[in-house]
Amino acid sequence: TGINAEYMGYVPTFEAFVSEAERLFAESPDQTRYVIKYRHCDAEIVLKVTDNVTVSKYKTKELPDLKNMERLNNVFLHLFTGVTEEAADMELDEIARKEKEQKKPKPKKGKK
Repeated sequence: TGINAEYMGYVPTFEAFVSEAERLFAESPDQTRYVIKYRHCDAEIVLKVTDNVTVSKYKTKELPDLKNMERLNNVFLHLFTGVTEEAADMELDEIARKEKEQKKPKPKKGKK
């Protein structure tokens, strides 16, 4: 048996999708799921939020929406784990710093 969910279709704007996602999470935090799917054949990203009753989707091919997705991911990280947004941002900055340090070329040891 499948999930009998009220399908809302694709939301027209990213802001409307975020608003709907936050509403779904506020109403049923234990049931809400957030899915990101990249469709290579169409070169588009599909975001989906559902609480098993309502399904809301947003799709985009626009590069600026990737920054918005990052912001939304941070919001969900905060909501799902209880980690503050500031702590999540600090953790991401720390990871980026470590990755940058690892990419720095090490000095070569030369012959004397």
